[in-house]
Amino acid sequence: MNRSGRSRELSWSISDRTSRDKRTPGAQGRTRPDEQVARALSRALGPLPSTVLATVVAAWAGGPDGRLGAVATTVGLFAGAAVLALALVRLVGGPGSVTRRRAVPWVLAAELVALAVGAVLGVPDEVVRAFAAYFATGLVALAGARRNVSAHGLLAGTLVGLLLGWFPGVGAAGVVVLAALVWARVRLGQHTVAQAVVGAAVGVLLGFVATLGSGG
Repeated sequence: MNRSGRSRELSWSISDRTSRDKRTPGAQGRTRPDEQVARALSRALGPLPSTVLATVVAAWAGGPDGRLGAVATTVGLFAGAAVLALALVRLVGGPGSVTRRRAVPWVLAAELVALAVGAVLGVPDEVVRAFAAYFATGLVALAGARRNVSAHGLLAGTLVGLLLGWFPGVGAAGVVVLAALVWARVRLGQHTVAQAVVGAAVGVLLGFVATLGSGG
């Protein structure tokens, strides 16, 4: 693997600040409209936003009884754990340390703690299913780092898979948004078409499988 490929493999900043955008020659640093759209999509559907949205979806799918309370508890636990883990990675490693290889193990460990606390608090079964899907997604993200499989696609795809299982109408719209994200990652030069599509497809599969047999 050449040096540029190695750098791209490790680039997993949540803010996407390390993107190697493709710019038009002679544009004198100006960002084209399509690049602006691609950057906005990458930020809106980055790993952390996708995971937080998935916790909302899972808690909402748990049923009408205490639904808002379940959403608040779930988001507080899992989003809080993820943010804390990323903050610790940055604190220990310094600026630029939030890479896939460094961040994912910390986030998975923090989410395990959040799940244990959630089990005591009685989070819905759907939340446990979503956690299992995202835990598997995290492992795939680590395994696919060397081949630069899209982490954005994996995590957003898992969200879409959960939606397809629990809220098919919304999930169908999510597929369209996911396709736009795949385009965005390729447009920004972060992945090849194959890397982005494989990440999204595997994510959708993991998310949808997690919903099978659920009462959501």
